Amino acid sequence: MKPVYLDGTLHRLRNDGSIIAFNPRIEQARHIIPSKLLFGVGDNRLTLISATMEMIYALNLESIHTNSKWTLTRLIRNKAVNEGITLSWDVDAYDGKCLVVRTMTNLTDNRVVYG
Repeated sequence: MKPVYLDGTLHRLRNDGSIIAFNPRIEQARHIIPSKLLFGVGDNRLTLISATMEMIYALNLESIHTNSKWTLTRLIRNKAVNEGITLSWDVDAYDGKCLVVRTMTNLTDNRVVYG
């Protein structure tokens, strides 16, 4: 799979679902291991949502029939998880415009949905 260049960093999606991000200016790489994955349809394309505690990545499959490749289309800060004590969280839905993140914040099954 070809890498995607965004904000001065080269991103490559690996076969195991993780992402290698390399900044050629400072010659530094980091390995991003997503906590959650979601497949869906956004902007009339197959979309892969890969999320960590800090960031949510939306990747679209550009062409299914010829020379298919994943392209990073959105990078969203995962504010829902960082707003308080979060016991568990999940990315539930994405339609190309709206993203839904559901969190459980305490042991009394208090669930919050973010859009």
